[in-house]
Amino acid sequence: MERPLALVVDSDPAVREQIKGVFEGYDVVVLGAACAAETMEILRSRPVRFLVLDLRAPGVAALDLLRYSAQLQPAPILIPVASAAEREQAAQLVEAGAFDTLDRPLDESRLRLMVHKALRQHSLIEETRRLREDLRNR
Repeated sequence: MERPLALVVDSDPAVREQIKGVFEGYDVVVLGAACAAETMEILRSRPVRFLVLDLRAPGVAALDLLRYSAQLQPAPILIPVASAAEREQAAQLVEAGAFDTLDRPLDESRLRLMVHKALRQHSLIEETRRLREDLRNR
């Protein structure tokens, strides 16, 4: 089975590395991006399963990115990262379909829990997809 791919979008390389380390602990391949242009390039070329998105990343319009990524097959699980000033925007993203939010500064235990929950969600989505394919092939 192919290892899932996570894309971490954050202008801070240290934050990207912190999140990358947690995902890699679960055998997930991780790519990083610092801005919207890099993010779109990767989303167009790779099957991203997890999208961790800093709401402060340069050029990022989070709601537009959520809408775009929701059209991808399969759609990535979106996890916005928000500061206290961005919590309202993060809540709107969850209402629009994002999985959950992470608060900045990142708490390591909360980050690990979030990744674990996102991986469980991914497993459920994949199992549902396989069951649907099996039913179609009967």
